[in-house]
Amino acid sequence: MHYVLLLAAAALPKPLFDHFVTQLESFLFYYIFTKTPTKDLERNFSLWADELRTIAAITDPVKQRAALNAFVAD
Repeated sequence: MHYVLLLAAAALPKPLFDHFVTQLESFLFYYIFTKTPTKDLERNFSLWADELRTIAAITDPVKQRAALNAFVAD
């Protein structure tokens, strides 16, 4: 299920993509560790993928980094 997010973020520059992968791994670890039902998570992944595609389309590197950081924080 997390592959949808990785595909959406694939267009990010390598440093930002690596940062996103690290954040996603941490998020999934805590989500699974706490045994939270994945039904809500699966629903959100498609919404988050849309947001990530929008962030990946930003051409200004500073704005792109800020948008990605805001996405991760939310």
